[in-house]
Amino acid sequence: MLHNRVGHLGKVAGITFWLCLTGLSVHVVSAEDDRLKAAYLFQLSRFVHWPEYEPQLAFFSLCLYKSEALEPILSEAQGRKVLGRPFRVMLLESLAEIDQCQILFARHLDGKARNQIISLVGNKPVLLSSDAIGFAKAGGTLELTGIQDRNVKIAINKETAERTGLEISANLLELAETIYPQTPTSPTPAESVQGEQQ
Repeated sequence: MLHNRVGHLGKVAGITFWLCLTGLSVHVVSAEDDRLKAAYLFQLSRFVHWPEYEPQLAFFSLCLYKSEALEPILSEAQGRKVLGRPFRVMLLESLAEIDQCQILFARHLDGKARNQIISLVGNKPVLLSSDAIGFAKAGGTLELTGIQDRNVKIAINKETAERTGLEISANLLELAETIYPQTPTSPTPAESVQGEQQ
């Protein structure tokens, strides 16, 4: 469980704590962007609850789509137990393989590809993540941005998570910079009076 003092993941202390949990060979001072991103992705299973696995799924699978550079890094954790099942990394050649994934990370998405992936996942219990700006707002489960300058920002679409049967822990929600759908800000008394006069 994250300690309250960890604060926002963009802070150095938060990043250090997160990476220490992974066991992946990462050094915060000189971490490569992809290695840091892989560490975040690997840790997601600690803060998300999936519905019961299908009996035929023998692995906890983190799938990569157009994200080949992360595969050798995440393979360092291959075989570790995640939620009681061996962890494996899968490079998806086709989105038809989505049913085998618990986490799917996709990058280099234009609007059409983004919408296609979100549509294909539908209500399946797959945590759909990307580093594409606006991904969570468009209906993806989780968006990771700001890795390049170590100012890591997390956006979560809570509605998508609930629709797909995923429960995101309060700790992760607390660390998110943005949660969708956003609740409209309540009008001030002055704004309410002005609205009534119009």
